Amino acid sequence: MTETGSYSDAVRAEESLAIWLVDRFGPDNIARIVGHPGFDDALRRSTIGALAHFQADPAFSSVFKDLGRFYVGTLCIHLHATPGGLTLSRLKGLCHQSSFISATAAEALLAYMRDIDFFEPAAEQPDRRALVLTPTPALWANFRERFKLEMEAAAQVEPALDRLVALWEAPGVFNAFMAAHGRDSLIIASVYDIRPPGLVLLYERAAGPLLLMALMAGAKPEDSYPPRLPVPLSMKALAQTFEVSRPHVARFIELGEKAGFFERHGRELLLTPMLRERLTYFYASTYAQTIAAGLETMARLGL
Repeated sequence: MTETGSYSDAVRAEESLAIWLVDRFGPDNIARIVGHPGFDDALRRSTIGALAHFQADPAFSSVFKDLGRFYVGTLCIHLHATPGGLTLSRLKGLCHQSSFISATAAEALLAYMRDIDFFEPAAEQPDRRALVLTPTPALWANFRERFKLEMEAAAQVEPALDRLVALWEAPGVFNAFMAAHGRDSLIIASVYDIRPPGLVLLYERAAGPLLLMALMAGAKPEDSYPPRLPVPLSMKALAQTFEVSRPHVARFIELGEKAGFFERHGRELLLTPMLRERLTYFYASTYAQTIAAGLETMARLGL
């Protein structure tokens, strides 16, 4: 191939990627999702569902209660669902493509998850030089249920996904979805930082996403979502629920206040307009990715 041909191919690839990103995360699609009548319900399902999922199985969920660990767990499930399976070298290779977490951190987390029996050697080992790991049935079921909750939420703004939700337990469905979803996550991460804009200091703290969802779930019945009115704040209850210390929760709130995300009002906490705007964009982007991967899964499996 000539140098000119290689350059043209590179330009076309960049243009295709730009179109791909705009289709999913451009302002028109995000506005469509946020403006859908079911968006508030989707947010409630996402937060309340995730909290219930954690409380139903804290032994598993506690390992993934910050965004970085959940991302690594998702990559592991993605690799298991794709040709070649989950190996340390493949996991580290994916992390090198992403700005989200280092390969060293991912390796340490995978070793820890093996120690607590979340992953085990696969029955078939085609290459002795690379140990293939497989999630235990309990971990696989845990992640399948967690993503089902997200699919149910996304279906509030894309009803076509109801068909996929109904067939979620059918053989091969979750595998196909994770193959598409994981691939898309890597494409996004290779282009720009996929951490929630400005929310890194909250989402990457231990139990940060759960603490924030618990605050959102405190919305009054008559309030919108994310809540505009102050929500109850009990540092003791939050600490006990998510197995962190009260000073840890206090520091979480303090960081949010300094960033302009929270305002304290006695025993209540106000989520500022800036925080609500960023949460809205983050969840809308999450639904955009889930919808795209879900529709691709349906098309691929003929559902």
